[in-house]
Amino acid sequence: MDIGRGDIYDHVISMSSREKSLSDAAKRANLPQFQNVKCGDMNTTMIKTKLGKTIMLQFDVHTGRPYDRLNTIVGTKAVHEGYPSKLYINDEELA
Repeated sequence: MDIGRGDIYDHVISMSSREKSLSDAAKRANLPQFQNVKCGDMNTTMIKTKLGKTIMLQFDVHTGRPYDRLNTIVGTKAVHEGYPSKLYINDEELA
């Protein structure tokens, strides 16, 4: 994305959900040292660069869900998703 090579971060907004999952798990496991957690269950960060690119990062290690390592990069001519790797190229742009 050329961050640090012609483009830079311009604006960042980051928000967390309320915290519930980790403290509930700590109570079930009888771990009192982890029952007053202050971090949210999921954090979402939006970043905008000087050249108008947007980046969304989501971080969630507390809520129960199937394992997923979905990484997506969307551009004007292609989309890449991984893991496993999948690539879509807009063939009209190649003509």
